[in-house]
Amino acid sequence: AVVSTQSTGLYAGKKTDFWVALDPVNGNKHASVTTQGVETCTAVTKEESSLFVGKTEYSLTIVDSKTATQTWNVTYVSYVAPTLNDYDYKYTHYASSSDGLLITFNTASNRILWHVRFASPVISLFVERFKSLVRVPHRTLR
Repeated sequence: AVVSTQSTGLYAGKKTDFWVALDPVNGNKHASVTTQGVETCTAVTKEESSLFVGKTEYSLTIVDSKTATQTWNVTYVSYVAPTLNDYDYKYTHYASSSDGLLITFNTASNRILWHVRFASPVISLFVERFKSLVRVPHRTLR
């Protein structure tokens, strides 16, 4: 979509949907499917299975119409996954929205099972169910 406003900015954006087939053991991408077709990245043997992940990518660019310079560019990726509705899920996750800290507790014993600090903030957690991803609820630490 292309939009012009009364300011000097011209906005151009798009939304692209993907299906990505991943190796569930090592994370290598087997293939990705878009409206443009199928991109095969690695061969899949009959013994291997794939984890299918739905992904939507949003891109937005703003260009100053008077100077023809790009003033803003952003791409946001959202993974499509239903929320886990398993009331017997045994874990409680706490994730920092600022520094990548993730802590997991055993819900029954309230004991820390593990913690890790990633290089970037944690915004979502997923588990594999039925050859696809399911979003796991977590609490945000600030």
